[in-house]
Parts: sequence; C-alpha cells; structure tokens
Amino acid sequence: MSSVETGSSPLWRVYEILLKLAERGEQTEEQSNSRGEVPGDHEPRPVSAEAKEPVVK
Repeated sequence: MSSVETGSSPLWRVYEILLKLAERGEQTEEQSNSRGEVPGDHEPRPVSAEAKEPVVK
C-alpha cells in the first residue's frame, strides 16, 4: 500500500498545480473579459481538460 501512496503523491501535486492554474485562469478571465478578449479565454480551457486526463488514470 505504501507504493500506492508514493505513486499518488506526485499526482496530488499535479492536481494542486492544475487547481492553482485554474484559479489563475479565472482571474485572467475577468481581466480579459474587461478587454473583450473572449476567444482567448476558451483556448486554455481545453488545454486544462487534456492535462486532467492523465491525472484521472
């Protein structure tokens, strides 16, 4: 079981990083929305979704 814990540790770190990036993404969305750059916000969303796929495995 200890091997499983060590294997999940890096995944948790990656997950925390994704959460932090998501929080930053929300902040940038508000700033970009004020500028009117809506299409630019939709681009980082699919990238984060792809990054979450390996984490699910």
